[in-house]
Amino acid sequence: LIPVTVAQLLKATEDQGDTYQISGREVYQITFVGVIRSVTESAAYTQYAVDDMTKSPISVRRWVDSEVSCNMYSTLADDTYVRVVGHLRALQGVRYVMAINIQPIEDCNEITYHILEVIHSHLLQTKGPAIVRIFITTAN
Repeated sequence: LIPVTVAQLLKATEDQGDTYQISGREVYQITFVGVIRSVTESAAYTQYAVDDMTKSPISVRRWVDSEVSCNMYSTLADDTYVRVVGHLRALQGVRYVMAINIQPIEDCNEITYHILEVIHSHLLQTKGPAIVRIFITTAN
């Protein structure tokens, strides 16, 4: 599970098939935080436009599951901050996230924590663990 921003999702390089790379690492499951800008419901899925302010909003799709309580997703309306966990996909060249889970954020500190997770993950992947230790040591 890799913490990312929408900008990273849109810049990810596509490998063969449905796999993508971010910062030189293959990504399978991703997580990001953003605000819902619009909700569109259909018979098969609900589509959310989620914006984390790093790029234009990305489409997030959640398949409708008759066994899952509708009350779980009823609070997901416009202007709600959410954490999305899912897989990056593309359909006719347009990228979207196939959601495994979408949860409303109840503590604003989760937004800050997510950005720190993204920075840490990126530095770890691109610079290695030594630079992360130096960064943390000098910050204290």
